[in-house]
Amino acid sequence: LTWIGQHTMTTAAQPIAAKRWVVTQPGAIDNLTLCDVSVAAPSVFEVRVKVHAIGLNFADIFTVLGLYGDKPPSADHPVTPGFEIAGVVESVGANASEKFRVGQHVFGLLGTGGYATAVNVPASILFNIPEGWTFAQAAAFPVQTLTAYFSLVVLGGIHINPGPGTGTSLTSDRK
Repeated sequence: LTWIGQHTMTTAAQPIAAKRWVVTQPGAIDNLTLCDVSVAAPSVFEVRVKVHAIGLNFADIFTVLGLYGDKPPSADHPVTPGFEIAGVVESVGANASEKFRVGQHVFGLLGTGGYATAVNVPASILFNIPEGWTFAQAAAFPVQTLTAYFSLVVLGGIHINPGPGTGTSLTSDRK
């Protein structure tokens, strides 16, 4: 997906114009429509992020196709897909300012709504992008990592223990 439009970073809490991909009717990727939207000022616990990269995973595709069974209540159509985003902090709510600052590179895991040029995200689900990572790497990280963790640890009974040196050790109680 290509993002259209530019907006400048600001510390002032004000609405901004943005673009958002919206599924107007589920069933086909062709039903994604690029729309002009207004992104409100972030609430006191939110951070506004200018999106530079998005993840694309099974849940996004299922959302577009209308097949995702665990839709949030607001996911009736129209809906904006996008579970994973990475970008630059544009504006910070009053209670999020201890952890985040304008210009910081972050990634997060949303329920929906990430296919946009700017989003407001609860500070509790945003993370700093590790040094050396690209926006694309950060946006692709959350769902795949949590899926692997759930599969190995929760379903598979694998224990992840810090190992000596730089790695980790994996052990299992499964027989």
